[in-house]
Amino acid sequence: MGFMFARVQLKYGQLARFQEIMSHIVPAMESKGWRLMGAYRTTLGTLYEVWDLWEVPDANATQSDLAAAVADPDVAAWAVRLSECVETEELRFLAELTYEDVPALKNAARSS
Repeated sequence: MGFMFARVQLKYGQLARFQEIMSHIVPAMESKGWRLMGAYRTTLGTLYEVWDLWEVPDANATQSDLAAAVADPDVAAWAVRLSECVETEELRFLAELTYEDVPALKNAARSS
């Protein structure tokens, strides 16, 4: 398992439309083994920016999972509408990072 981070810049005033579209896309992605861990929007800073964090089976399957979801005609009808409200989108696959092996942290733990 890993995480995919999506940063989406929406067109001005399109947040509600984006939410409507995603309410149809999220169940399709979850049927492919993805799990939406959180969806956020900025309230300070860049306006109309959305951040989604997904737990995904692995990095190699993300493209095929997206393609399989969009192959469903109902999902495709909603996915094509994303262009109405999305300006740009960045996807990043995140690997887990632990700090337990960092020497400075080990030394701090020993001294406490």
